[in-house]
Amino acid sequence: MSGIVVSIQRDAVHMLTDGLSVRECDMVVQAIVSKQFAVPGIRAVCGFRGCVMVERDIAVMLQRAALTSFDELMRDLPAMLEGLATRSVYWNAIPWTTYHGGVFDLFVAGWSETKGAAAFAISRARKDDGTWKTDIHESPAALYAPGDATIDALYLPLFGMVAASKNSPGIEKTLLEVMQQQRRSYPVGGIADLTTITETDTTTRRVAKWSDVVGTKIDHFSRFTLVDSPPIPLLEMPYLPPDPVMLISAGAVTAVAIQAGAIRSDNGTIGALGVQSFSIGDNAVVVPQVQTGAPFTGNNDFQIANDIYIGVDTTGLAGKPYTIFAMFTAGLGYVDPSNHSNQLTYLQIEGETVANIGGGVVSVFTTAAGAKTFTASGGYEVRHIQVLWVGEPQIIMGQHILSVFAVKR
Repeated sequence: MSGIVVSIQRDAVHMLTDGLSVRECDMVVQAIVSKQFAVPGIRAVCGFRGCVMVERDIAVMLQRAALTSFDELMRDLPAMLEGLATRSVYWNAIPWTTYHGGVFDLFVAGWSETKGAAAFAISRARKDDGTWKTDIHESPAALYAPGDATIDALYLPLFGMVAASKNSPGIEKTLLEVMQQQRRSYPVGGIADLTTITETDTTTRRVAKWSDVVGTKIDHFSRFTLVDSPPIPLLEMPYLPPDPVMLISAGAVTAVAIQAGAIRSDNGTIGALGVQSFSIGDNAVVVPQVQTGAPFTGNNDFQIANDIYIGVDTTGLAGKPYTIFAMFTAGLGYVDPSNHSNQLTYLQIEGETVANIGGGVVSVFTTAAGAKTFTASGGYEVRHIQVLWVGEPQIIMGQHILSVFAVKR
């Protein structure tokens, strides 16, 4: 669970986020990471509470949206999220993610072209009848989650006074006290990052830390310690903690030699290493994505059978090759068994056809597999994989599955 506190003033908006990731069954700390991310092209910052894979989906969507203003973001984001919900594997494909993946709180703070300092939150939840409910929350003073009656009673009047004032040093102390109250009842803590946005500037600082240690249970009553840090970069893509995780901090391992197999990263990513010589003996595999689709009937025109975006973190791999592999399998049927009908399947990676299967329907299934190699940029890259299918009206595309993964060195 994440803690988020947003405060709006006359000439600035502030977002404070924690950095704690815990195993909720026993409250054991699994990771301590920064949880804010930027919206490219506009003066805005996001904080997220929910499934980290859904958070990644949203961040990728915002990177590709080419937004030009905060007001445009505020107007279009609800519809963008609902559109994403219809095609994201993490929101819909697997039963447990259908429920938990689609439940989230997305906080956005920034500088509005019409309102000045502004913030809003979008909450998405599943109702008892199985349908989804999306609420948009705005406030002239503050937004925070998790919240309770105690926080409301203690801090809502204070936020009202803060909103009437101008940006001033020390605002983090007020926000940290709210987060400290959140920690008493919820798994919030680790670190606290504060982003302040004005009409002309965006600044992110690490302002506090707690005594939380990876691998141990959270102490809900330990207090934060203030940190005097210089500005830090605001991430363009949220960190994705592996599950399970034991975090190796910078400088934690010093060795004359590290034997093969001594260090393993379950999510396929190892951060930049400071070593005198470096070699990796085998390929690292990015966690595969699998997307299923419901049956549909041919219409003599190309239809999208499957559509996946996969993210590849190429930090430290600039200039090196990595490969995307994809495999598509589908069951086929036809209305009149005596009438051999035509169908064609295209498997595309980043718009390039890597496999195509066509001809008359002579079996009850079709399959296509292919790969494409890219040169790493050294940053976080998003690749698009798509299956296009065309069939005559008497052909039925049955249940179909697209599996995608990446291999990098």
